[in-house]
Amino acid sequence: MKKVRKLTSRKWGVSNSYKAQKIAEVVRGWINYFKIGSILTATRRLDTIIRYRFRMCIWKHWKNPKTRYRNLIKLGVSKKNAKSAAGFHGYARVCRTETICYAMSNARLKKFGLLSAVYRRGKELYETAGVFDFSYDMYLVDELPVADVKAKVRGVNQEFYEVTASIDEEFGDVTNCNCGCEAFYNYEGMCKHCVAMLLHYVNHRTAVEILRVKGQKKAEPENPEQRTHP
Repeated sequence: MKKVRKLTSRKWGVSNSYKAQKIAEVVRGWINYFKIGSILTATRRLDTIIRYRFRMCIWKHWKNPKTRYRNLIKLGVSKKNAKSAAGFHGYARVCRTETICYAMSNARLKKFGLLSAVYRRGKELYETAGVFDFSYDMYLVDELPVADVKAKVRGVNQEFYEVTASIDEEFGDVTNCNCGCEAFYNYEGMCKHCVAMLLHYVNHRTAVEILRVKGQKKAEPENPEQRTHP
């Protein structure tokens, strides 16, 4: 959260587009460290916090009441509500109001490239059957359950990308993830294809499988228990 506060500081004299770019880079890296079962909760919370602070940055950049009033009218706010908001004192209070949330809606903020766009796009891929030829092997390493996951995920520049990941099921950590897309190599953290495959895995593996593997006395990597799903 310290990084978020720093990047969304109203005192930082850079453009809002640049702030959005830096925030996206940080969040993309954070996704790597989220517990796979908590990705949705964590990214929703981050979305809420950063959208709120980003609204305050925009509000400050508008500077005076006349500019704020004029911009709110342009964004579809009624004259009465625009006048009331423009004369409001306190960044934190005004940016929680219905008027500002409407003017600086989630859809408009999304155009800045904010936040967990990687997660949202990955979720869209998963929900539109973008993951196929999916399989995973679960076994023990040092008496701890580990899963090797692989799949093909629908692409844009090509038909699909090969995606693989290793997951420490004891702690829910993604210890390794790889994808053949350009975004994976050009930016820090996971790409949308990795997120889509991990969501597919989370919704297919069961607690019973994990408990059964944990009950084994030793790992059998040469003959791991394999599950394949459509």
